[in-house]
Amino acid sequence: MIRKALQKRFLGRVTVENISNVQGKQFRAIVMTAVQTRDSLHPPDSYCVEFFNDARMLNTAMTRAQSQVIVVGDAAALCYFGRCSRIWRSYIHHCISKGSAEPKHLTNDFIDGDIKEISRFQRTEYLDESSTQSGMFDTENDMDAILQELQEEQNMAHYNSYYGDSSECEHVVEQKRPYDSTKVERDALLQLLREQPNVYKRGELVMEKHNAGYIIPFDNPTNHIIIKGRGNLGKSFCGDEVVAEVVPCEGIPQGKVLGTIKAAESRCVFACTLEVEDYHKPKTKSESQFLPKMMVPLNTNTNKMCTLVSKKSRNFIPIWKHDDGEWEIVKYQHLDEEFKRNHVFMVEVFCWKTKTENKGNYAYPLGNVIDIISIGSSLEEGLRILDAEFKVQPLPPRHVLAEPCSWKETQNGNRKDLRNLITFTVDPKKSQVLDDAISVIDMERHYEVGVHIADVASFVKLGDSLDDAAQKQGATFYS
Repeated sequence: MIRKALQKRFLGRVTVENISNVQGKQFRAIVMTAVQTRDSLHPPDSYCVEFFNDARMLNTAMTRAQSQVIVVGDAAALCYFGRCSRIWRSYIHHCISKGSAEPKHLTNDFIDGDIKEISRFQRTEYLDESSTQSGMFDTENDMDAILQELQEEQNMAHYNSYYGDSSECEHVVEQKRPYDSTKVERDALLQLLREQPNVYKRGELVMEKHNAGYIIPFDNPTNHIIIKGRGNLGKSFCGDEVVAEVVPCEGIPQGKVLGTIKAAESRCVFACTLEVEDYHKPKTKSESQFLPKMMVPLNTNTNKMCTLVSKKSRNFIPIWKHDDGEWEIVKYQHLDEEFKRNHVFMVEVFCWKTKTENKGNYAYPLGNVIDIISIGSSLEEGLRILDAEFKVQPLPPRHVLAEPCSWKETQNGNRKDLRNLITFTVDPKKSQVLDDAISVIDMERHYEVGVHIADVASFVKLGDSLDDAAQKQGATFYS
């Protein structure tokens, strides 16, 4: 339709394409259409929704232009909806500062006013009454009453297991790790390995994304077994030692995970974002009190997970505390679009149920939100998220760090004091860790070159709290 309209105006040389067809091409100017309705913004497959949610795709589109980028769309919607809102806010602010925004009365204050109106008048089928800002309640006590009722309700229920693809609601009583197999199950898997070693293989699971990966067999590490589909990965996580059934096929062998022999040595806590909901997806009727919300780990090489919220207050997410095998709700967090964009949710997986009707596994494990971290814009805030994602332990307490031995205590008769020797390092001027150096001594007939390595361990007493803390760290992470 656009092409025909352009041809009528003798503009047939103008290229009209989807974003997927312009990668690698260059144009003198780019005109991007980002016109959407609130309905069309929610389905993940809507046309041009990637301009709202996919930063890489947005970058691809904008960098096709050699001289000029023109965007047609609602400035407030671009700054409010989707994961790219910060990028759009920066772009629009730049246009306003350069006087290239239309209409001319479009200012940052005008856009902020529009955003407030959008947040106030979102359609009720997307958000229930509790989804508005706290200021929309008659009094602060009204909100407290709702949260109190929700907490009592969920603590009484203790927690029900519910998954989006089933109307069945089951009570969770066990609090073990979700991928731990029982001794009977492990023995059965090992028996299969002994009886049919060509059909069943033991190895380490490597996940390339949440629904695909491969296994590195211990008996033949170079002959990977490809695993395709969420259902074929079982209830396993990346790094688990698993047993897989090899499926005959041409070329690279493929298989299916049957169970876990040994879980990966890592906590089941993941830094996640909240998945954008598809409000046009048909709703399944359920008598459950809870609604599932999908959590997407920042580390894409692992499973998505499901957490639960009450139907009565679907835009409040519970924050849980796990203490001595018991789960307890400590507070509730109100969710709106801006909050979801600017925060990361720490989710602890505690259950992965099996369907009773066919003994198959549910697609995703069940988890609780145990903390929420602001994305922010500083290095410290970014490192906090990375520490949480990669399980980096905090520094030991000050009294532990104050325990190193003195110089005299490290002398055992085998050391030579070379502190007066001039040495050189190749570290930057502002470096705080000088762990190696070299020296050169003129011995008249030859030169003596010394290589000096920091012996940190000699300043730590064997078995004290500093030695124990160092063993727990196990690795150094550089930022």
